[in-house]
Amino acid sequence: MQTDAAGTATFSVAIPGNLTTWRATARAITADTRVGIARDSVVATRPITLRLATPRQFVAGDQLDLLASANNRTAQNRTLETALSAIGATISGPKIQTAGIKAGGEARSKFPVTIGELPASGEVRFTGRTIDSGATNANASDLSDALESRVKVVPNGTLKRMLQGGTLGQHADIKVVLPKGHIEPATTAILSLRGGVSDVARALANTIVATSRDTAPVAAARLSVETLVPDAVTAGERLENIALLARYQTGDGGWGWWEDDRPDAQNTAFVLSSLARAKAAGLEVPDALLARGLAGARGLYDTDQLGEHRALLAAAVALADPKAGAPLLAEVARRSENLSPYARLVLGEAFLQIGERDQARTLADDVLKDSVAGPDETFLRVGERLGWSATTLDATSAALSLLSALRRDEAIQTKLARFVSEGEEPQPSFEYDVAQTSRGITLSARSGGNGYSSLESQTVRLRALLGYAKAHPSARSLGAVSVTINGQSVKVPAQIEGQPLQILVPRGGWQEGDNTISVTRDGGGEVFYALETRVYVPSKFEVGAGVRVFRRYDAQNAGKAWDELKRPVVTGEPIRCTVVVWPSERADAMRVTEPIPAGFEFIEDESDYGQSGVSEVRDGAVIHYVRGNGLPITFRYYIRAESSGKVTALPATAEVLRRPDERGNSDAQVFTISDSK
Repeated sequence: MQTDAAGTATFSVAIPGNLTTWRATARAITADTRVGIARDSVVATRPITLRLATPRQFVAGDQLDLLASANNRTAQNRTLETALSAIGATISGPKIQTAGIKAGGEARSKFPVTIGELPASGEVRFTGRTIDSGATNANASDLSDALESRVKVVPNGTLKRMLQGGTLGQHADIKVVLPKGHIEPATTAILSLRGGVSDVARALANTIVATSRDTAPVAAARLSVETLVPDAVTAGERLENIALLARYQTGDGGWGWWEDDRPDAQNTAFVLSSLARAKAAGLEVPDALLARGLAGARGLYDTDQLGEHRALLAAAVALADPKAGAPLLAEVARRSENLSPYARLVLGEAFLQIGERDQARTLADDVLKDSVAGPDETFLRVGERLGWSATTLDATSAALSLLSALRRDEAIQTKLARFVSEGEEPQPSFEYDVAQTSRGITLSARSGGNGYSSLESQTVRLRALLGYAKAHPSARSLGAVSVTINGQSVKVPAQIEGQPLQILVPRGGWQEGDNTISVTRDGGGEVFYALETRVYVPSKFEVGAGVRVFRRYDAQNAGKAWDELKRPVVTGEPIRCTVVVWPSERADAMRVTEPIPAGFEFIEDESDYGQSGVSEVRDGAVIHYVRGNGLPITFRYYIRAESSGKVTALPATAEVLRRPDERGNSDAQVFTISDSK
């Protein structure tokens, strides 16, 4: 714009109806290159506004009084009619409420809402509107406001993920058996089709890159992706990963899980290996960072008494400095009989890196003689011993990496690659037995692979797949694809080049017991498929598989002492939640998730109570990252009810990060909330 002689320019802009602050920035320049800049802001509002206090999510069966707040921002007293409607929930009492509001004042309307059966859509949709009872056609748009809010509804149970995978020619019928007593309509599935190993690896790389950098292993995993798949991350992201690893590095040169954590042998080995491989691939890694890492790894090697940890550290040192690592590898190899299959295979790859090919072959032969070989896949089962944290998938991935590097046993490589591509542990996932007893439904869990994997495990898997893909190019096209579940057609989205085809198998088409998902394509060759079925099972009682979780809520009595909560909660009063997690001795780092009931808000965490770690409040839950060592760990925090009703607190859950098949949950609890005692 051109200013007038006085230096003034005027313009107008239409402000959208958003209730927010808008900032304007003006920059000016004169003919003789003098410049200036100014900023100002304006708050956009409406004469009449409506807000609806909804929770982040409901649990099926919740009853909650929703509060609708109407504000009169005009200079006159007004009478406002506030209405609320819902799809997927029932509103008790009047759906239109009238209140007189003074100029500049506010009035609240209470709408009792009941979430009955689980909505078929998995959500409830609220539509609210308020209007001045005296509004005319001419001013109704100014003297009214409306909103729409969608709130997720989850079943009253715990989520079970069932993974299946394999190869697909032109047609396959995938059988899915849903557990007895599961909750419907909540079951969904994601069917992923990938052209081959390269597509699986690309999707895996995208998964790793999409993970927030909240621990040192995550930053190292993201750096590994750039080493293996350079176009998956930007140069700026690489610098951020390097900076985070420098920030997380301890004074001794090692790495723990998070900032100021004590150094951990496995994390130090993983991070140092990632840095060494990045440098070998031509990425810029500061020499000082690598030198400190070498010193930290060597220090841990000299002090750690676990052979498993010493093997991983020796391999990492050898990758970063072959001359310094060679004697460490030789020392560990002399005592390798107590090492896990994974550690021996990592040693084998390290020996290959320093030119000891025969030693690498010997270790590969020694491990593979105990492999489980089927008609179309092979894997290495990992047992349980002190210090062993690698999974069957980790060991199988390491075997594929070593054989690919040795360029031997093509037939075994193919079978290993199929198993690694599927990304599934061979045991069933967290199976539940549901039985009727005098107390109702009870559940017992059997430990097994549940399809989860840590970022470190995903990186090991990514390296293995890309090593195999160099000699085994993947199919280029899936062709036209059609999918049905139990004979009902499923919508197939358009394919995106270079990305796996992900098909949502929605709610509603599932049945008790056996289900059949049929996939047909007209493309040539074989492709990989992976099916993740998400099903909810009842969780009224505590269940543990390697981890026990207990939770208790307390309220203050008349003397202000804390007693176990056995009465209705009063809105506004603080409620203390104590969670005890009791892991096995090999648990190591864990994630503990404690859902916040609908209508409650988090107040504060007793950060000095129990064992320290990292905690955050997000997605309607309190989440803790802590280290387990076989002893009970206690957390404590406070919540407060904002609205009356009757709601369910879903079970608190704990999951071991390195072995996520070790997990458990507390029982569920129901709160009755009133506005007065």
